[in-house]
Amino acid sequence: MVQPAETKGESVKTPLSKLSPRQMEILELVHADLTNDEIGKRLQCSACTVASSLRLIYARLEVRTRAGAAVKWERHHRRMRLI
Repeated sequence: MVQPAETKGESVKTPLSKLSPRQMEILELVHADLTNDEIGKRLQCSACTVASSLRLIYARLEVRTRAGAAVKWERHHRRMRLI
């Protein structure tokens, strides 16, 4: 018998579940089309810290670009709205 992908009380595993809350915050701002400088100012850190975080985010999401990461964020949020 095939089991449903999600049962009551279980969380859905997505690529974004690998990210920390801070990384999710950075990714959300990337999706909003902010630059590293703008993200850094908003989060009170340097643009270099943002760039470093983005490299980790890209690796965890298995993407190579900001656009690829933003697409993963968008898909995640579409999926969450459907559940």
